[in-house]
Amino acid sequence: MRAVRAPALCRLIMLSAVLLAVGGLRTSAVEVWMPETGDMVLESAPTGAEGEAYRRAVALIGAGEWDGGISQLRKLIAANPTADWAPQARCVLARGLIASGSCEAGFNELEALRTQYAGTPLAAQAHDLQVVAASELAKDDPTAAGKLFDRLKVEAGSMEEEALLQKQKADAFLDARLYLEAEDEYVQLATQYRQSIWAPYAWFRIADCEWEMAKWLNLGVERLKQADKAYKDYLSVYPDGSNAAEAKQRVLEVHRGEAEKYRQIAEFYIVSQKRPWAATSYLNYIVTEFADTPQAEWAKQELQKIEEALGPPLPGQPRPFKMFGVSPVSEGK
Repeated sequence: MRAVRAPALCRLIMLSAVLLAVGGLRTSAVEVWMPETGDMVLESAPTGAEGEAYRRAVALIGAGEWDGGISQLRKLIAANPTADWAPQARCVLARGLIASGSCEAGFNELEALRTQYAGTPLAAQAHDLQVVAASELAKDDPTAAGKLFDRLKVEAGSMEEEALLQKQKADAFLDARLYLEAEDEYVQLATQYRQSIWAPYAWFRIADCEWEMAKWLNLGVERLKQADKAYKDYLSVYPDGSNAAEAKQRVLEVHRGEAEKYRQIAEFYIVSQKRPWAATSYLNYIVTEFADTPQAEWAKQELQKIEEALGPPLPGQPRPFKMFGVSPVSEGK
């Protein structure tokens, strides 16, 4: 089940290029600011006419002119495939592809770069950007994004690295507000990688998915009850977990959410259906189970109004009943 969401964040990863040129365009260093990394200095930039073309291409990408910047970089790289600056140019090209929405193309460009320069810092950077590409793609095509994450998992060097990628995959779906898909991925993380440091985190996020679905669907109390149980289950197993404080806060939020949902149900009978007596069971439930909420005080006031209006005792509220010809036995007899 997919939630309605904003346009893909691919178009929000703005690669703002800042060309710091103490000596104008003739300098050999280019600095690019990007959200994932902050400032990144491209040390091995070309010089001369190629350097000017390179800077223009990076500036176009930074300004959001994806097609022009990507096209110029492709031409420069094709003409100078072995240049010292070519690997960095390919990395910038991949960033431009991701930012423009061509996440799979950017992922594949980075895959080739990572394979060619295996074991280098550039390969590690390419791997991290592949995670970004797959995460961005999840917002438009979760199935395709899942396949990209799975490709990275196959190449993982350890179980812990696999677990981290599984966590990043689940997080990407949650960020995309794909709550059912995200919950499935967190369950896989919690069950298949039980020894991982991310297993407790997965159980907390499973509860988060239930809570988010309850708020999004806004149907009844069942999802709220599931979220409440999930958070409490997490706290019972990981009372001192890294997400314990958040879980405790969520329990309070879910508790208030349940109280409000029951108030809405009671109000439906009172206002919309004009059958206040049908709301008494819900009102009494609010008073007893959610006594610490504002809804409990409201429920008490509504019960009092109904009692005064109806006259006869409400369900669960006994009154003395006098029987003709019967008198109470005196004390001591």
